[in-house]
Amino acid sequence: MLLPPAGIAFFILIIACINFVNLATAKSANRAKEVGLRKVVGSYRSSLIKQFLTESLLYSCLSFVIGLVLARLLLPFFNTLASKSLTMPWGQWWLMPVILISAFIIGIIAGLYPAFYLSSFKPLQVLKGTLSTGSKGPLLRNSLVVFQFTASIMLIIGTTVIYNQMHYILNQKIGFDKDQVVIVQGANSLGDKNVQNFKNELQKLASVKSVSISDYLPVDAGTKRNGNTFFIDGRSMVDAGVYGQFWQIDDTYLKTLGMNLVEGRNFSYDMSDDTAGKLKAAVEGYAKSFA
Repeated sequence: MLLPPAGIAFFILIIACINFVNLATAKSANRAKEVGLRKVVGSYRSSLIKQFLTESLLYSCLSFVIGLVLARLLLPFFNTLASKSLTMPWGQWWLMPVILISAFIIGIIAGLYPAFYLSSFKPLQVLKGTLSTGSKGPLLRNSLVVFQFTASIMLIIGTTVIYNQMHYILNQKIGFDKDQVVIVQGANSLGDKNVQNFKNELQKLASVKSVSISDYLPVDAGTKRNGNTFFIDGRSMVDAGVYGQFWQIDDTYLKTLGMNLVEGRNFSYDMSDDTAGKLKAAVEGYAKSFA
């Protein structure tokens, strides 16, 4: 099952935190002398931890501010590009507290390991230049890198799958034309004669190519069905039934929906054996009875 948008955003946020941890530890050699000198002049390790955590919190808050500004500026362009109507609840009272708490939590989580790692340097080794910053804690950093690449690959694969699915849905030929088709529901309440007159009036419109009277559409979602199970006479208790449906359509149903017949012929009002022909005869008889 594909991740919802909130799950994707969470994974991206985790990847960003891991990037911060990896970059902070990778550049630890540049701050090793700073840590060594601070300890020599009397700084405690707790003070260094507070300093590095404060820096991480400042980075986190700055990142949230930049993210909000970009969201405010780019959201209209995104809605236009993606045909969405997303909005930010700028006027809600809970927005700023949630942002501040999130920035604080992310800053603490991302800066916790670098703070303890950088503050653990020994002044003597740093000042002598014998400190090996790359050999300490390799298991954790390697695990973070593996998780980061795994999450990135999952997101890339998920994006590719979603793109292919949407491309298939939008471009696959489904056997009928679904674009530029207008459905008028409940027209059967007009009665057989008035429905036919309504159809004739619609066909006179210059913007209308074809009109059809039917009770069902060739789609599942949002449409009714009259499914039935069919059996061979006398074998309903022996053979398994075959599921099928009865659709009442007229002679322009296939033309209106752009369907192509693989075999056989279309219905015709001129052939008395067709249901449409019988319906027309019944309508004509009904009209003559009131002439």
